[in-house]
Amino acid sequence: IRMKYNVSVEKNDFNAIRMAVEDAKAGKQVLWIENTVRKAQGIHDAILALIAGSSVEIGLMHSNFIQNDRLANEGKWIGILGKNMMKSDERRKNGRILVATQVAEQSLDIDADVLYTRLCPIDAFGQRVGRVGRFGRPVNEFKVVVLSEHSCREYRNIELNKWFVSYANSEYSAFIYPKVVLYRTLEYLENHPAIEYPSDYRSQLNYVYDSIDEIEGFDNYNMAIDEYLDKEKNSIRSARAIEISNGITNENTDVKTRCIEEKGKTVLLVSNVSGDEYKLMSGDVVDTSRELTLEDIVNIDASTLSVKVNNKCTVSNKPSAFEKCTSFDLVAEVVHNRLVFIDDFNRYDSEFTYNSKEGLKKSE
Repeated sequence: IRMKYNVSVEKNDFNAIRMAVEDAKAGKQVLWIENTVRKAQGIHDAILALIAGSSVEIGLMHSNFIQNDRLANEGKWIGILGKNMMKSDERRKNGRILVATQVAEQSLDIDADVLYTRLCPIDAFGQRVGRVGRFGRPVNEFKVVVLSEHSCREYRNIELNKWFVSYANSEYSAFIYPKVVLYRTLEYLENHPAIEYPSDYRSQLNYVYDSIDEIEGFDNYNMAIDEYLDKEKNSIRSARAIEISNGITNENTDVKTRCIEEKGKTVLLVSNVSGDEYKLMSGDVVDTSRELTLEDIVNIDASTLSVKVNNKCTVSNKPSAFEKCTSFDLVAEVVHNRLVFIDDFNRYDSEFTYNSKEGLKKSE
């Protein structure tokens, strides 16, 4: 069955948010996919403010949830938007907006009515569109809104890389995916407002990736990408770091170093610490006065998350029982949804919060 998608490009996030809310208020099931967790959280909060007092439901899904919360969250939304609910009154009685990151591209077996997606490579775009009209409908025509921070002209011009200058702007798509691929994808979508799947998929891939190194204005960028891929063929790294390391930016040296070297720490989240007993977010209790069992280690792993913390942080002094448990670097206690890093990390306690609805969130 051929599925038709009517594609429009929107540069203004607030305009898109208002459209998504209108779709949901009309009873549509809306899927909004972002390229970063932080951006997804920001969009979620903005939508939440607009739907206050309405019957519209909203959810948030990304990788920065501990395992129990992630599984519960996925189960809830598959239970609403999954195949078994297509003809359910529960699905039809309310409009909804699910804001997600790339976790929704393949692993989430749901079906939405409308898609709002941040610009991404054309192959990832195809995966995202595959979440719409997935289980068969009386109609086979759907709306897709693509959010792009930049025009094709801005993506082409190497001198206009202003979004690479400020570290605070690291949520832009070009920090996540190669800029030249985003350019070609955006060019295709702007020139093809109506696309069909699966019949158009092969031609889309050919348009974006064939002769990509011959596009005028991307010579230096392409050389940087090629050199990097030759060095680290099995590694994935942001386009931003590639550009910085190859000098295709005017950032100062300190910012360059921080961008490249800043690494995440794996943090064990606990809800309470009492003497030798660590109560994990899952509710399990680990007694550090004895040797940890395999079950303890599995439970610990399920309560860990990756967090980017200041480079000045050193590895926490773990209790001796944790010495053989290498699944985390730091221990943080969740106090009123705020993380307090145990031992010598208390000075960073205002940087992050955690709750089961939004996951790990960096404080503004």
